[in-house]
Amino acid sequence: MLDYLAFRFPALARLMSRPQFWWFAVAVWFSVLFAASAQAGVLPPMFFTWQDKVEHATYFCAGGLCFYFALRLMFPKMPVARAMLLTSAFCSIMGMTDEFHQSFVPGRSGNDLGDWIADTVGGIIAALIGRKIK
Repeated sequence: MLDYLAFRFPALARLMSRPQFWWFAVAVWFSVLFAASAQAGVLPPMFFTWQDKVEHATYFCAGGLCFYFALRLMFPKMPVARAMLLTSAFCSIMGMTDEFHQSFVPGRSGNDLGDWIADTVGGIIAALIGRKIK
């Protein structure tokens, strides 16, 4: 994938090969998460039963991938298993703090075990995907 980017968009490939790009992406991801969690009682339309959990897992997978790439680029000698474990732990802890934060927002329930599990699963999926992408 990076070979294609390097051929078609060399400046983008150079940017994406720097850990600072991915740490910035993690910061943006967290900022959007915090802002969205602070919204009182805003719920998107539901199209299927587990949509909320799929959205949680997908969003945390995206954040987890950014975190994984940042780690692997900043510490290239870090074992893949350690990066995977740290990515999964990061997403799980961020999910826990997100649920805690929501418990103080009017109109939000917070402390939803199912949401936290979906967040953690998203982090695990990110670690597995990151391992394959390298």
